[in-house]
Amino acid sequence: LPGVQADGDSSGVSLQGALPYQVDVTVDGVTVKSATGGTYIGDSFPSTESIAEIRADGVLANAEYGNPGQIVVTTKGGSNTLHGSGFWYYQDSAFDAIAYTFPTTKTKPSVTGNTFGGSLGGPVVFPHLYNGHSKTFFFGAYEGWRHPAQTTINEVVPSTLMKQGDFSKYTSSSFTGLNNPFTGGTYGTQIPTGSLSQITVNALKQFYPDPNVGDPTAYTDNGVANYQANVDNSGHSNQFDVRGDQYFGSNQKFLIWGKFTWKDFPISSPEQLLVPSYLSISQNRALKVDTNWSIKPNLINEGGFGYTLYTSGNSDSFNGNAWTTAQGWQGLQNLFYNGIPEMDFNNIQSLNADRLTSLNKSNTYDYSDVLIWNKGSHTVKFGTDIQTLEAVTPLGFNGSDNYGTYQFNTKGSTGLFTGVDFADFLLGIPDQTFYDVVKQDNDGVSGHYHFYGQDEWRVSPQLTLSYGLRYELHPGYYDKYGDIGNFDPSVALAG
Repeated sequence: LPGVQADGDSSGVSLQGALPYQVDVTVDGVTVKSATGGTYIGDSFPSTESIAEIRADGVLANAEYGNPGQIVVTTKGGSNTLHGSGFWYYQDSAFDAIAYTFPTTKTKPSVTGNTFGGSLGGPVVFPHLYNGHSKTFFFGAYEGWRHPAQTTINEVVPSTLMKQGDFSKYTSSSFTGLNNPFTGGTYGTQIPTGSLSQITVNALKQFYPDPNVGDPTAYTDNGVANYQANVDNSGHSNQFDVRGDQYFGSNQKFLIWGKFTWKDFPISSPEQLLVPSYLSISQNRALKVDTNWSIKPNLINEGGFGYTLYTSGNSDSFNGNAWTTAQGWQGLQNLFYNGIPEMDFNNIQSLNADRLTSLNKSNTYDYSDVLIWNKGSHTVKFGTDIQTLEAVTPLGFNGSDNYGTYQFNTKGSTGLFTGVDFADFLLGIPDQTFYDVVKQDNDGVSGHYHFYGQDEWRVSPQLTLSYGLRYELHPGYYDKYGDIGNFDPSVALAG
C-alpha cells in the first residue's frame, strides 16, 4: 500500500510516518489491533479471496478515524451472479539445496507445502421455494495450508556412562576425579548407583537421549554437539470466511448483513532434548453484524456489533504438571500452568523448556453507530464507537517460576560439590536455586470510547472541504486480580 512500511522491531507497520501503535487496522469497521500490544493481528485478516478493498488513509484522515494512520479492509459480499474461484500452490524439499553441514548432515529435513482454497458467492436460490435475487446473498471462502516439515537440532548430551555415574571416559582439561561432598573424600571416577538422586535418574530417562554422534560412551567437555535429530516442524492452517446479506423492502430500505472469520494456524516448533515439539498456536475468531437503515432518501443510520478474539502462544502435549508431581519435589506451590523444572549446566544442554503452555488472549468487542445526513452540498456524519478490551498475558519472573530453577555449574563446567556440574546434578545438589510463586496470569480489562462529528462540504467540483471534531477516552487497564496497578503521586503515601 502507498506509504506503508514494515516495522521489524514490532512486527507492525508504519503509515506515512505514523508509528506502528498509531496505525489502526480495521476489517469491516472492527479493529484487529491486539489488546495485548499496539500492533495489528495479521491472522485476523480474511482470506485474500474475501477482500474487496484495502485502503490506506494517512495524515489527512477524517474525524471518524482516530489514529494518524488507518488501514481499512472491506470484505466481499455476494451478488446477483454466481461467481467462484480456486487456487493451489505447491513446494517440496526436493528442490532445496543440500545442508551446508554435509557430509555430517546427510539427510535434508523434509519440507512439503500446499496452499489451496477457493471462494463462492451469489444469490440465495432454492428452486420453486425462494428466489433471493436482489434480496438475499451469500459469500464464502476457504483457505488451507499444509506444511509437513522437519528441522535439525544439534545438542550436547551426557554420555551413556555419565548417566550411570561413570566418568571414566569424561575428558576435561581440569578433571582429575570427583569429590565426595558427604565425606570430604573422593569418588574417583564412579559415583555409586545408590547415591544417585531418583529425581535425576527419572529426568535423564524422560528428557535426555543417548549421543548418536561419535562414541556414545565417551564425553569431551568442549561444547561440540554429540546428538543430532530431525524433529517435527510441521504446520497447517484452516480458514473459513462466510458472509450473508439480506435486504428488506421493495426499495431495499433496510439491510442486515453479517460476516464471520474462523482461523486456526498451529505450527509445531522443536523443544530441546526429548521434550515433545510444542504447538505455536494462532487462533482467530472475528464477527461483524451490521444494519443499514434508509430512514429518508437523505438520512441513513448504520449500526453494528463485532468482535476480534485472538489466542496465541505455545502449547505442549507433554503433561509436565503430572510428571513433576510424580517425582516428589517438596514445597512446590500452585502449579496452575503446564511446565517442568529448569535444570542448567554449562556445555551440556540445559533442560529449560520451563513453561510448556503459555497463551496470550486478545479480546475486543466493538459497538458502533453512525448517522449520515446529506443536505445540499454537505455530507454530515455523527458517530460513536465503543470498545471493550481484555488482554490476558502469561505472568512470570524468572526461569521456571512455580516449578523451580536449579543451576548446577559455578564457573564453566565446574560443580561446587563434586567438581563437575553434571555430577552435582546426579547427586541432586545444585549450586544455586531460584523459586517464586505466580498466583495467576495477567488479566487486564479496559474500555475505549470514541465520539465524532464531521462534514464534507463540496464547495465546487474542484474543491471539497472536510472538517470535524473527535473526542476519545481511553482509561488505563485494570486487572481482575490486582496484578496491574496504577498510583496517583498526588495522594499521600500512594504507591
